[in-house]
Amino acid sequence: MGARLIGEAFSAGKAVRALWVARLWPVQYFSVHFKLTTAGPQTPKGAVMTDSPPTDQTNERFRRGALKLREIDGEQGLAVVDALADVAPDLGRYVVEFAFGDVYSRDDLDDRQRQLVTIGALTALGGAEPQLVVHINAALNVGLTPHEIVGAITHTAPFTGFPRTLNAILTARTVFENRGVLRLLRLPQQPVSADGQAEAAPLE
Repeated sequence: MGARLIGEAFSAGKAVRALWVARLWPVQYFSVHFKLTTAGPQTPKGAVMTDSPPTDQTNERFRRGALKLREIDGEQGLAVVDALADVAPDLGRYVVEFAFGDVYSRDDLDDRQRQLVTIGALTALGGAEPQLVVHINAALNVGLTPHEIVGAITHTAPFTGFPRTLNAILTARTVFENRGVLRLLRLPQQPVSADGQAEAAPLE
């Protein structure tokens, strides 16, 4: 029993250290575990990471997805996938190849629209606050304003109920605080120009 608890504590510490390292050197650390190259993921010699060997098609999907993941989610997205490297590498590959290589790379929505849809879906799902943290950060990365994010979450209240909407708003507040943009909610909402871009509001 004692040995098992020690082992679990060691594993937990290893995971924390991995996320810490990934936060400091996200691209480099991600590259070590998932071999982020133009050729896609590569299985170390003598190791079996997937049930089926990668093909040219899956390598291209991985490359495209990894670039999109880095573009949208930045270091947080890379850290989430990298944390799966020693426990469920296939799941990490699915996230990169399917979610970002296929779905996020479609041209029917722009990145801002995708993040609004994602935030609404995660709010309605409930219990997905860790994922909301990642995607609210991503929403800020692609140019959504705190006003727009709050508006998208508030819009879900009649459909998903107040508890889930409140949880999502409080999650957003934490992200805004960490990113130093909470004060923007106290400013008048930025007007939007004809091309859909928010015009800069004067800061006092």
